[in-house]
Amino acid sequence: MMPYLPKNGFTLIELMVVIAIMSIIAALAVASYKAYVIIARNASALAQLNIVKNAQAVLVEEIQCYGVSAFGATLSNPPGGSGIGTILGGPLISATAKTSGAMITGQNSQNIISAVPITVGSGIILRADTDGGNNSSCLIVVKHLNGDTVYGNDSDTVGVNYWVRNPAWVGQGVAAVVPGAFPAGLQIPSCTNKNDFQNAPGGGIPTANWTYKQ
Repeated sequence: MMPYLPKNGFTLIELMVVIAIMSIIAALAVASYKAYVIIARNASALAQLNIVKNAQAVLVEEIQCYGVSAFGATLSNPPGGSGIGTILGGPLISATAKTSGAMITGQNSQNIISAVPITVGSGIILRADTDGGNNSSCLIVVKHLNGDTVYGNDSDTVGVNYWVRNPAWVGQGVAAVVPGAFPAGLQIPSCTNKNDFQNAPGGGIPTANWTYKQ
């Protein structure tokens, strides 16, 4: 008669415990990855904001006024403009002398028109406005389609950016087309000759107003 040999292996309960632990680890990993992606997309939007700010600075250097966001014209024949700009949904190529593309374009008090080309990154949604008239002030708003934060800059507050955040805005908006669209509920202040973002409602959750970025 053969002696009894205990079977090696896991019991059903042990297997269930291991599966449960692995499921928890996987869920935490997915959540961490999604959070990382949102942070990366927000950083992309902030980088695009700085690109547009630099373009505005170049335009001021050239013709002493700010400009609006535009697409579909060449640098040899820029449209100029003032007031509310076109919402650009990236990816979009920058304009050249012969190729239509994205730009910041304005017209000064002497009716001189100029433009500065900008490249709009993939998933980026942006708009650049001016106060109208002599285009003496500008306001820039940028979001990444898969981010949860919108960044803003007002030329009347040098070196200061603002932000407003809403978790529901992840994946909301329209990119890769002109005109693009910002997510529903986002509130953008009108551009005037003052700090338009300060204490302005933005539609964020839990902080509703535009907030100074430290």
